[in-house]
Amino acid sequence: QGDFESAIKYHEESIEIFKGAGEKLIVAICLANLGVVHQDRGDFTLARAIYEEALAVQRELGERSSTTTTLRTLGEVALEQGDFEFARRCHEEGFEIAREISDKYCIGCHIYGLGCTAVQVGELEKASSLLRESLALMAELGDRTLVTDHFSAFATIARKQGDFRRAVILLAARSVLRDATGSPLPKHVLAKVENELAKLQMSLGAEEYDESWQAGSVMSMEQATEYAL
Repeated sequence: QGDFESAIKYHEESIEIFKGAGEKLIVAICLANLGVVHQDRGDFTLARAIYEEALAVQRELGERSSTTTTLRTLGEVALEQGDFEFARRCHEEGFEIAREISDKYCIGCHIYGLGCTAVQVGELEKASSLLRESLALMAELGDRTLVTDHFSAFATIARKQGDFRRAVILLAARSVLRDATGSPLPKHVLAKVENELAKLQMSLGAEEYDESWQAGSVMSMEQATEYAL
């Protein structure tokens, strides 16, 4: 619902209650959830600090399932901050843990994170390979929200390679299909997408941009996935 202040208040109250009760695992869960709230509102510095606090507790307790999940979100925040090496380390460690405990979802998430990191450092061939792997896995698992996020990553690759039409088609598909999942983009992500689309429109011209957007906006999830792959 976007009521970040209430979410923060309730999480912080819960953390204090469970700290007083000595419930370390529940404290770590509440911290990780609080980190998500700050991440969604675009406060990456605070989100990272909270994730690191949660991760320390999870490591202390030997909770590998929650550890790999927090490493995923910590890697996401580091990527947003431009700390690409730290993001890579988070996803590599998280992937190894996920593989050891046979958590296919987190395996896919960390491969996706490594792919997104590779995109940002210009390793486009490596990024494409990783993202194809994670997209196929997420499509198999039926996570439609994360599937649509892959379209944005592939769009960035296309833009970097000068294929502006493909980039717009993928972003249009992502926009329409993401909305259909009932999970709207956080405002800070939406602002980045709108800025990207404005640049693509300038590169293509209004007519080709509109045609490309129309082509992507009518794709089904299966069609967009096949197109991305």
